[in-house]
Amino acid sequence: NIDGIALQALQRHSELQRQIAEMPYLRFELVEHAETASNHPLQQIVGGERLWLDDFGSGLANFSAVGAWRYQYIKVARELFTLLKQSEEGVQLLGTLIKMMNQHSDGVIVEGVETEQEWRL
Repeated sequence: NIDGIALQALQRHSELQRQIAEMPYLRFELVEHAETASNHPLQQIVGGERLWLDDFGSGLANFSAVGAWRYQYIKVARELFTLLKQSEEGVQLLGTLIKMMNQHSDGVIVEGVETEQEWRL
């Protein structure tokens, strides 16, 4: 996970940027408030194509964060999944959220999926 302060610090250190470039599988899970804490728009962030939005639905990541950038992946918080899977309306809302998130990312990861039945949701 990375916050706005650390994200900004990475932009000021060419040696860190070089090391990151040498690690193609390294990903940064951005907490939503890092977008507002950063003085740099995400498109100016070196490695911005590697950003994942972490914990959507936890109170930290919300709809404005989803629309702020095309993330590599968006992670749905376990707490939101646990809440939504309890009702048919919640399951329908989860499906709609995943479709919307897929428009702003390369994929969606739902934290807390542990059974085959939950996978089918």
